[in-house]
Amino acid sequence: MTTGLKQHKFYGWWLLFFLWVAYTIPVGFAFYSMPVLFPFIIEETGWSRGQVVMGFTLVLVVMGLTAPVTAWMLRRFGSRATMFLGGLIAAAAASLMGFVGHIYTLYVALAILLGLGVSFASVLPVQTVVVSWFNIRRALALGLVLGGGAIGGFLAPRLINWAILQAGGDWRIGWFIIAVASVIGALVAILAVRNQPESMGQHPDGLEPEAARAMTSGDGGKARTHRT
Repeated sequence: MTTGLKQHKFYGWWLLFFLWVAYTIPVGFAFYSMPVLFPFIIEETGWSRGQVVMGFTLVLVVMGLTAPVTAWMLRRFGSRATMFLGGLIAAAAASLMGFVGHIYTLYVALAILLGLGVSFASVLPVQTVVVSWFNIRRALALGLVLGGGAIGGFLAPRLINWAILQAGGDWRIGWFIIAVASVIGALVAILAVRNQPESMGQHPDGLEPEAARAMTSGDGGKARTHRT
């Protein structure tokens, strides 16, 4: 009997793993690790805490302001290319931070480059891909992928802090790790992420269209449409 379910061949579940990796890196390493780096930067440069923390604030501002740009990139080029570019931009920002010698260079590296890179490589493109690949199981899929941000936010700062201490307090090693991780995330995105299941001859949720319509229309008494 054919049910239309092809989970054993469905790429969507592997895709969630690759999205998890590509999402965890910019969020965990490039975003949540910054507060770990700041005390070391302040101690060496003599900049005030307010000056350095302003860089983190500007990252948030740029991420918000560039959301429409990210949306345009997604429509024009798709999530795969957008995440790839975001990872490369984040890597460039982290590399520049390794050579920062003036507070305004820090602002350019963090606010303009890192903010844009994280915006391109995080929530919006990930959600766009998941929505394309999952319909019935969309909430589960989103929860699995976006949970990577919390895990990355827990693990990455600890790894960065440990690496800096092992390097005798040299905070540049932390930015080097972030740069390498961002490149890895970019490669995962371009090599493993697929924007649409149709590009691989598949359908959302791994279901044939007839089976998907039967489930979403309420056949079998398991799905209902609620109108407001």
